[in-house]
Amino acid sequence: MSLPCHLLPDFIALQQLQGRRHGTFRARTLFLDLSGFTALTETLMREGKLGAEKLSSILNDIFAPLVEIVYQQGGFIPYFAGDAFTAIFPEEEGEAMQRSLRAALLLRHFFFDRHCRFDRFEIGFKMGLGCGQIEWGIVGGKLKAWYFRGPAIQQSIHCQARAGSREIVFHRNFLTAATSLSYTPKNGEENLFLLEHQTLPPQAPPLPQKELPAEKRKEVAPLFLPDALLDVRREGEFRSVVSVFTAFRLPTLSGNPAAENKQMDRFASTFLRRVRHFRAYFKEIDYGDKGGLMLAFFGAPVTFENNVERALEFALTLRRDWEAEFGSDCFRMGITNGIAFTGLIGGQKRCQYAAVGRHVNLAARLMTEAKWGEILTDENIAKNKLFLFQDRGNISYKGIPQPVPTFQLTGKNPIDELMFEGPLIGREEELNDLLQFARKRLKEKKGSIIAITGEAGSGKSRLAWEVCQNLQGQNQARWLFAPADQILRKPFFPFREMLKKFFQLPTEEPPEKQAARFASVFPPASPAETPVSSKEQEQTQWELQQLKPAFLALLELPQEDQSWEKLNSRSRHENILAALRSFFLSQAQTGPLLLELEDLQSLDPESEDFLRQLMPLLQEQPVLLLLTSRYEEDGSLPSLLSEKLPLPLHLIRLENLSLEAMRSFAESELGGPIAEDFLRLLERTTNGNPFYLEQLLEYFRESQLLTREENGNWNILDQNIRLSHSIHAILTARLDRLSELVRETVKAAAVIGREFELPVLTEVMKNYESFEYENRQTLPTLLKEQVHTAEKVQIWRAVNELRYIFKHSLLREAVYEMQLRARLKHLHLLIAQAIEKIHADETEQYLSDLVYHYEQSGHLAKAKIYGKQAADFFRNNYQNRQALLYYDKLLNWSSAEENPLEYFNLLLRKAEMLELLGQWQDAEGICRKALKIAKKETNPIVKARAANALGKLLMLQGKYAEADKHLQKSRKLFEAENDLYGKIRAYGNLGNLYFRQGAYEKAKKYFIKSIEGSRQRPYSSATAQVVANLGLAFMNQGRYTEGIRWIKEQLDICRKAKDRQGMATLLVNLGILLFEKGDYEQAGQQFQEGLQLAEELGNKFLMAIALGSLGNVFQKQKKYNKARELYLRDLKLVKEMGDRQGRAIVLLYLGELESLTGEYEQALQHLRESLEICQQLNYQKGIARAINTMGDVFYHQQKYEQALEAYERAIAIAREINNLLVLASSLCEKALTLQALHQNTEAIQTAREAQKIAEKIKHKELLRDISRLLK
Repeated sequence: MSLPCHLLPDFIALQQLQGRRHGTFRARTLFLDLSGFTALTETLMREGKLGAEKLSSILNDIFAPLVEIVYQQGGFIPYFAGDAFTAIFPEEEGEAMQRSLRAALLLRHFFFDRHCRFDRFEIGFKMGLGCGQIEWGIVGGKLKAWYFRGPAIQQSIHCQARAGSREIVFHRNFLTAATSLSYTPKNGEENLFLLEHQTLPPQAPPLPQKELPAEKRKEVAPLFLPDALLDVRREGEFRSVVSVFTAFRLPTLSGNPAAENKQMDRFASTFLRRVRHFRAYFKEIDYGDKGGLMLAFFGAPVTFENNVERALEFALTLRRDWEAEFGSDCFRMGITNGIAFTGLIGGQKRCQYAAVGRHVNLAARLMTEAKWGEILTDENIAKNKLFLFQDRGNISYKGIPQPVPTFQLTGKNPIDELMFEGPLIGREEELNDLLQFARKRLKEKKGSIIAITGEAGSGKSRLAWEVCQNLQGQNQARWLFAPADQILRKPFFPFREMLKKFFQLPTEEPPEKQAARFASVFPPASPAETPVSSKEQEQTQWELQQLKPAFLALLELPQEDQSWEKLNSRSRHENILAALRSFFLSQAQTGPLLLELEDLQSLDPESEDFLRQLMPLLQEQPVLLLLTSRYEEDGSLPSLLSEKLPLPLHLIRLENLSLEAMRSFAESELGGPIAEDFLRLLERTTNGNPFYLEQLLEYFRESQLLTREENGNWNILDQNIRLSHSIHAILTARLDRLSELVRETVKAAAVIGREFELPVLTEVMKNYESFEYENRQTLPTLLKEQVHTAEKVQIWRAVNELRYIFKHSLLREAVYEMQLRARLKHLHLLIAQAIEKIHADETEQYLSDLVYHYEQSGHLAKAKIYGKQAADFFRNNYQNRQALLYYDKLLNWSSAEENPLEYFNLLLRKAEMLELLGQWQDAEGICRKALKIAKKETNPIVKARAANALGKLLMLQGKYAEADKHLQKSRKLFEAENDLYGKIRAYGNLGNLYFRQGAYEKAKKYFIKSIEGSRQRPYSSATAQVVANLGLAFMNQGRYTEGIRWIKEQLDICRKAKDRQGMATLLVNLGILLFEKGDYEQAGQQFQEGLQLAEELGNKFLMAIALGSLGNVFQKQKKYNKARELYLRDLKLVKEMGDRQGRAIVLLYLGELESLTGEYEQALQHLRESLEICQQLNYQKGIARAINTMGDVFYHQQKYEQALEAYERAIAIAREINNLLVLASSLCEKALTLQALHQNTEAIQTAREAQKIAEKIKHKELLRDISRLLK
């Protein structure tokens, strides 16, 4: 703490140090009042930032010399009363009369020397001199105050009131000794004299230096001053201030000063206690020209967003407090709200933090007008809907040209505090439309989506809030809020923040304590009235409990055991997805649910993918997804809203406000009609954007740029006022009113991002000259003060003790864009270096931040280093979209000409991500680009890798001939270079290529080569999938025994290597072979074991295959209900994963089942959907099976001609891909259909062909069916 000047009198500090709280002494007093000060303040208030600087300068020019004069003459100043002050010259110091006289004359000479001109303003003065007894006291508890009162002070005030402009008046009793000074009686005033203009009297003997040591002042200051004033290093500023003037009167206890002091202590202590509680600033207890009064400010030196509410609560609470002990008529109050100059007034020897302005003066006038026991307010205060007011009409006040609307505070309105104030204007039609849609869907217990889109500031959040408020009230819906991370788009950020709020995890608590809190409320219990069965509730609770490690990971809390660490990255990722799904479904069970996702355009890819998975699960749930989003840079909707979604979407595009809506908005904000030309100016400058309009009106009000015309219309004072070209300039003009240190802090924080950490900001600010002090240990304290100040003026809010977030993204953008590019680059560099230093042991969590800041700083070498780490990190954790973003960045920073090999490797990485995301055509294009680079390289391995990658993409798209060419080329190159790893990959891809085409001999050849190569290298889990594919190739040839042998052999290898992932893959595929062989019991056992392993691993893909396959077993066993249950679980999983081929297969299973149970229309619907997906994927086996099963349905419906046509199509495809099982089955079923059509000869021929194939593949069940047919 370093007090810049004397913020409390040394006299009071000394008494406090010596333990004295009350006393009296005789003194001479001087009361000085300035004129023209209100006009000066109001004029400069209209000039914004420059006006503040000028006012600060003028105040220093005036008050600093005045203070110096008083203290040079042995006086002291107890407090400043706005544009006036009292000076006290104790008689015990000696020569008090001469010193006070000389001080008065020196003060007058100071003004005369300046011709009463300060800058372009004329400032006059009046002075009064008095003498007599003075009583002082220290009152209060944790917060203390002081007072001075008595005849000496009242006499000087009375004399000043009788003085004319530039006059000095004193009472007859003042002159207690001879003097050479000339004076004359004051006209019409008994016992008052006017001090004439003359030379100064002789200097009184110098007084010994009695200034209190600085360390003593520091010791006492915190007892009297708020923390924000203990280290003031700021110039004056304009603030929105609520001024609370309180006059008081207490019973007179004649002849008992000690008792009166105790009474005053009790009375003032109550006031001070409430000041401290409501976080106001207590300025002073003043016994002056208005009697006894106390003054408090809300909004200075620090502010809160609810200053008016706090001030009114303060007033009502005080009234209750005082009424109990002192009666209802012991006080009267005046409260106003408006822009005032705030800052230090005085000089180095004595200063005070004060507020000066029209609204402050009006509060004093309201206080005087109020009857005892009343609280009067201005119109600005009376607009507050949380309190009750009585209109007292327009009242004329001294010094204020126009009558002022005046109101009496009567009590508190019994309504809750609102997040958004004022009526919803210009969006009423949209609100009604959205509520009608939402209520209908929630009543039907159906999922739906509302999307509110528009430009920044168009009112999306306000409209969404209104929707939620209405649905919460009338539909008893619960509201979950998930805000997107606008800058770094960290994975799952919205849902992490939502869960933290849901589970009430204070971020300031250590992780261990948060974990304990989480454990005590997890899993969340369902309400007693939950409209679901207890069995469903139990199942939900069990699922949530199983996924507890995923919740802990998502919330960044410590794990309870090592099970999470044992999972691979993919399993962890899938478990997090499952945890989120289970959470939302469990919440949906408890009744209507609103999930608001703010700023969809900034949604991270992982959250977006999860949202796609979640939507299909909400079709039969009473859940409303409420999405708000800006448009993309090209004006289009975010990609998610452009897709075909599984839930009904109600889209609202918010346009700019109409001219009439703007008029209503402005008139509501200003509390009166506006002029037409002012309305046109608002339209031109804001273009009807609600947020811009709100901010512009606030700017005009704060800068006193508005006037009310004679007809009552509000208008701008000067239509030619220079307005900024964008709203950002308006926002930065408001921010410029902050102190220099706070401004510098906000500027640096804005560069860190929408959210910032205090430790990072602290490290950055070490490089600022403004923050460099001899004792560097003071930096964190100083910086925290600046951060808190910015919080109070609504720049940002605290997320926790060490983390803050800007209140509005536009505010951050405005601060960011006001800075020069060179400065921004430097700040980005400092931030990146700070993150490296502070988070050296946890860099992975900050890779996104490091890439961003190094990129913006122009240090691309470091950005590339972290960019590669980030891309690989997200790739390894199956966050493929996020990885893709960074591979794109790396490609942009690289050059195919300067470093072709680096560029080539990045292209292949990008193609790999696109492949995993199913964007095969885009991936193919990237691979062709890589191939062009490879052709210029001399290294054959580079050419082989490019050909292998391109061949694989072509194969996935069904372009088999071209794929064959590139894969064979890749194989030959790898073989020529004897690149074992390359050969393994090429062989595996060739095996898959021929497998897809039904060329099972070729497929087996390459699968075996890939397997043999893999066994020459250290063990790899990837080999299990190749062996599984080999087993399926044998199966499709009907050679089940060989396929089973290969899989069992690899299964033993996996068991020895403890490769549970490989074991699960092989067990499920072994079950498929056994099933196709007709050994259903053995198949079921393998599926059960594989399913259990897949569930333990969190491998959703294998779980889906196992569930569907196990369903096949139950279907064969005619356990149709059990089969259906498993198929539906399978369908749910593949939908969640976005696995389209898996979805096609399980729809086929459902169609087959329904054809057996006689649900023919439902069967055909599922089969057509399956066929459509298979055709889109060019999945030939799936196409053949779907058409074959459709034939079965037609057969059961006795639509034999349609059945025959379907079987013929299935047979043709099966022959083409050489799938013998599908071919034999389709031939058998065709024969049955021909028989039904009495085409017996052809039926027998067809059955015999089927018999030969069934014998070849040794399929016992099929052979039995054909045998019965031939009989």
